[in-house]
Amino acid sequence: MTITLQDMAMLTALPISGWAVTGKIQADRFRDMVEELLGVRPPEKIAGMKGSKTGGLRLTWIEHHFGHLPLDANEETVSRYARAYVMYVFGKVLFSDSGGSDVSWMYLPLLRDWDDAGRYSWGSAGLAYLYRQLDEACRRSKGTSNMGGCVLVLQVWSWLRFPIGRPTTYAPRDWEHTEEDRAPTVVYFYEDVSTKWGPSDNLYRSYTEDFDSLRRGRLHGSRTL
Repeated sequence: MTITLQDMAMLTALPISGWAVTGKIQADRFRDMVEELLGVRPPEKIAGMKGSKTGGLRLTWIEHHFGHLPLDANEETVSRYARAYVMYVFGKVLFSDSGGSDVSWMYLPLLRDWDDAGRYSWGSAGLAYLYRQLDEACRRSKGTSNMGGCVLVLQVWSWLRFPIGRPTTYAPRDWEHTEEDRAPTVVYFYEDVSTKWGPSDNLYRSYTEDFDSLRRGRLHGSRTL
């Protein structure tokens, strides 16, 4: 049992067909490319300084330079801010690393042309990235270890599929859009919830015991997509 492409599509509304999310990584042109597509040049790497690596953009740097779109922005500026926003979502949600502080710049060239950007299979890439992160996370042993990937999808998927650890859900908000092809995703209905809180060791033991005692009959009451 695992998260499928159908789950990914229904939970996120991201496309699961189209062009593969792939490309070349040219570290020597990193700052030139960012300056070209975002209009701001990232700071040079400082030897020995934490957080100045060349493999990605700091999310705090994106927040600082693209937090507020000027009211008189022209079309080119809007496009640059849109790229920065998508990159921020990539780093925070879809392709987050275990530290949650950076986003790889290798996705930026795929946002050069908006028509082309919409043809990529972002849902497939997000799910593949999550698989990889799950594989790496299960081998970590430090008390401060974390995992990356679209953890929101993993969390909501588990709430839907298992009768364990589900939060208390409140009445869903009204959906303000009226277009027939713009329906809310499953994640939308899990925005207002109340979850369990407590020491992580205690919660881990509680969830482990619940899963160990899970039987087929208890899955009949689980929600399906």
